[in-house]
Amino acid sequence: MVNGQDKCKELERNELGQPIGDNLVKYASFLGCMIKEFVPYTLDGWNEIGEEVKDRMWSCLQLSYKVED
Repeated sequence: MVNGQDKCKELERNELGQPIGDNLVKYASFLGCMIKEFVPYTLDGWNEIGEEVKDRMWSCLQLSYKVED
């Protein structure tokens, strides 16, 4: 468990695993801000992002939202 996991926001999902519910807008905004911070806009695709950056983004997400590995 990540430190502070008990303070993380719940993220409800539908039967397809897609985020829904009260925290959806905040979650989408959080992801957008995080991507703007970590990912250069000059990249052509997600496959150009290094594993280290992806790991840092995942850790950042886990600090704010309850997500499964």
